[in-house]
Amino acid sequence: MHRITPDDLRTTNDNFPFTHFPFRIGPPLAPVSRFVGCIANANENEPYFLLTAVALAASGLPIPAIATKCIYFYVGARYAFSTVYLFLGDIIPQPGRAFCYLGALFTMVTLAVATLMA
Repeated sequence: MHRITPDDLRTTNDNFPFTHFPFRIGPPLAPVSRFVGCIANANENEPYFLLTAVALAASGLPIPAIATKCIYFYVGARYAFSTVYLFLGDIIPQPGRAFCYLGALFTMVTLAVATLMA
């Protein structure tokens, strides 16, 4: 007589509700903790950049050409960081995310220096 063990009760099919298909339908879902971490990172970093950009715009001085390039590069680096953090975290190793973050950080410092020198 076969005794029922916890292994018999454990389900191994992660394709629910598509249990009849041997493959997964749709893209794999990122864990909610990644989304929460990405939002927390944006809340910690982006207000400082926005404050610096608004300070430069509100100063009334002519805006240096490098400032507009900094804004474009910062937005691109933040999009790259969020994409790597949320969707490509398993494919691209950790230095990829750090390089995106550092690119945005150095762009913010460059914008702050351009603001002070204007």
